[in-house]
Amino acid sequence: MKKSAGVITLCTVSAALICSLSFGIYQTHNRQIPSFRTEGKTSETSETSEEWFTDSVADENFDFGLNEEWVSLNDLEYKVTDKLKTYLFIGTDHSGNENATDETYQGSMADFLLVAILNQTNHTYGFLQLNRDTITEVMVLDANGDPVSSYDGQICTSHWYGASKQQSCLNTVEAVSGLLGDLTVNGYYSIGMDEIAKLNHVIGGATVTIEDDFSKVDPSLVMGETITLTDEQAYNYLHARMDVGDGENESRMRRQRTYMEAVYDKVIDRVKSEKNFLKDITDSLGDSVTTNMNGDDFGQIRETFQDGKDLGIHIPEGETTVGSRLDDGLQHTEFYVNEASLADIMVQLCDLKVDEFSDWNGLEAETEIW
Repeated sequence: MKKSAGVITLCTVSAALICSLSFGIYQTHNRQIPSFRTEGKTSETSETSEEWFTDSVADENFDFGLNEEWVSLNDLEYKVTDKLKTYLFIGTDHSGNENATDETYQGSMADFLLVAILNQTNHTYGFLQLNRDTITEVMVLDANGDPVSSYDGQICTSHWYGASKQQSCLNTVEAVSGLLGDLTVNGYYSIGMDEIAKLNHVIGGATVTIEDDFSKVDPSLVMGETITLTDEQAYNYLHARMDVGDGENESRMRRQRTYMEAVYDKVIDRVKSEKNFLKDITDSLGDSVTTNMNGDDFGQIRETFQDGKDLGIHIPEGETTVGSRLDDGLQHTEFYVNEASLADIMVQLCDLKVDEFSDWNGLEAETEIW
């Protein structure tokens, strides 16, 4: 599903701004880390020819194009033929204990997940917004940041684990990459929701029409009125969920897109005309940002925006239900992505090609002859 092509470029134009758009409070303040188990995993694996197509074998003397990248989507193998740069923008709530530098460290929720895909071969760029409640494989890390097991749960919980903010981000990258068929993610940029007021101030506020009932959260946000958000109003508009409208995450995601559209015209011209605009924004946030991106990354983003074609922001279809995947005795929202919808979006943004050879059984038969 494509949303607002041509006006969502803001998503990486102001990386910090985007990352702060969607932070929310989880359904319970008494968060419990469930006793996860590795589902369907075993330490004993039989050697098959499929294992030859791994990074570990790439270091050996086999030459089957192992330096190429493949992604697996909707039961098909796709070859990545274009030069891509992929970045994950993460927005976190403040439910964790991320200032700790010892074993008491606990990551916060990754409430906002936006994947920016720059296709430098086709000179295009586009965005994939992921529902925080998407069910996918999440790695469990111990206090040292080492993986101990995995489970199928909400992707937002991937940021819980690790011994530092960097490890929490990397674990979130791992979960997103896995959801996208093991697509390489080149960098991450994470920021907490407490910075939303500062960010709104930088862009001079956004003008939006209030489409939900905010009376329980902020009476100044009157449904039906069009207003330019103050910094405090922007925080409430983008952060609140449980006591706003129908309380659903999908509604909050809609507000995020509305906000992005509203600020687009205010910033896109500056991005194209001011070489250091992205850097100025990130510098203003200081230590509140956790990232492994550098000036070269932002330079490539800016250059792609200047010359590339905007493919818009896309949201995969899927089914929302309530379940107990977290295994904490409570019911939580669960989103099951439609694999065909996700594959269609990835094919468009990455210009993926179906691998000509995807019959692993046939390969195994051939290797017996070799």
